[in-house]
Amino acid sequence: LSTCTRPLLSLHGLHLARSGRGEIDRRVGAVMLARGGAGEAGVPFFSIAGSDSSGGAGIQADIRTMERLGVTSAFALTSVTAQSPRGVDRIDSIDPASVRAQLSTALEDQGACAIKIGMAGSAESIRTIANVLPSADIFTVCDPVVSSSSGGRLIDAPGQDVLVRELFPHAHLVTPNLAEAEAILGQPVSTDEEMENAASSLLETGTRSVLIKGGHRDGPFAQDYWTDGSEAFWMTGHRVEGSGSRGTGCVLSTAIASFHALGLPLKDAMVLAKAYVSEGLGAAAGHGSGNRPVRTGEWLSLIHISEPTR
Repeated sequence: LSTCTRPLLSLHGLHLARSGRGEIDRRVGAVMLARGGAGEAGVPFFSIAGSDSSGGAGIQADIRTMERLGVTSAFALTSVTAQSPRGVDRIDSIDPASVRAQLSTALEDQGACAIKIGMAGSAESIRTIANVLPSADIFTVCDPVVSSSSGGRLIDAPGQDVLVRELFPHAHLVTPNLAEAEAILGQPVSTDEEMENAASSLLETGTRSVLIKGGHRDGPFAQDYWTDGSEAFWMTGHRVEGSGSRGTGCVLSTAIASFHALGLPLKDAMVLAKAYVSEGLGAAAGHGSGNRPVRTGEWLSLIHISEPTR
């Protein structure tokens, strides 16, 4: 894991949240150029997630995001779904022994600078993931996928219980949306106060920090709340109306972990990931009916040609 021991590059993320688009492009351009740009091998990243047959979310969205951000991707597949933007028709969990083999083989071969966990499969698969995760302190983001953006349930009650009790304590960051936080805690999560209280409650599960995503609230702004128990802040961005929304949670959590693997502190990684998703929402495209998938890559094409800050 020596490839992960690099100095952190601070972009002063909280200041960037108030900066203009051009300033963000210049600073991120400096980071990408310092890291060699997209496609550079040597920054291993590992995703644990399910497959989305429509390609809009799940492991497919994770891989697209990893490739655009320039980390080397490997993954373990936990489930195979038959779904479309209209809904989820079928879920088949991968055998836990196969999940274990995928995890062990990939991690032993190349290690990981960061791990992202999405749809974790059955209760037994989740327990397998918790047992196999390396004891080394590898940065881990857990996106607790409870249901799809189209409304289909993706985890049963026993699986959700194991997820919270056995997987959350391994995570440096968990990223539930409002519905997921409500399902996990069994209480309403909508207002600012409820989001802050929910984050505090989730910290009691053993995770290092919590990001409650408020994108499903009404209003002109999309606001997310982060805390680690000692510090806390809100991230606010203009809501992108009339856009696609499939895969936003997958892309956001993967982008946070990827930016961190590239050497950014967590706060900066979260701010840049939120900006990346916002750009992708504005460029959302797709075929068929229902929610369109968030688009990855267009903003990064601008970043890569930006001049580094001197």
